[in-house]
Amino acid sequence: MRERVWLWWIAAGVASTVGISVAAAHSVAKDLAYGVLGALTVLAVLAAVRLYRPARPAMWYCFAAAGTLAVVGNILGRDVESLPSPADIFYLAAYPLYVTSLLLLLRRRRSKGSPACWTPRSSPPASA
Repeated sequence: MRERVWLWWIAAGVASTVGISVAAAHSVAKDLAYGVLGALTVLAVLAAVRLYRPARPAMWYCFAAAGTLAVVGNILGRDVESLPSPADIFYLAAYPLYVTSLLLLLRRRRSKGSPACWTPRSSPPASA
C-alpha cells in the first residue's frame, strides 16, 4: 500500500485540477478548492518526509515552507484588485525558499562526487 500512495495522489491531483478548471471563474468554491489543494500538497510533502525519513530533509522542509507561503498568498490575494497587495509579500517570500530547496537538491547531487551532475547527461559516443 505504501508504495502505491503516490498513484492515488496523482489521480486525486488530476481529478481536482480538472474540477478546478471547469468551475466558474472567481467563484468561492474554486478559490476554496485551490487553497485546499495547495494545503494538501504541503501536507503530502511533510507526510512523505516523516514517512520516508530522507537523510537530508532540509530541502523538503524549504519546499513545504515555500508552498505554505504561496497558499497564504493565494488566500489573501483572492479578492484583491489593486497591486501591490498584502498577498505579494507572501508570494515574494516563497521564491527564495523555492530557490533554496533547488540549490539544496543540486548540492546533494554534487556531494555524491560526480562533477557531471551540473550538466545534462549525454549518451556515450557511438562506436565505429
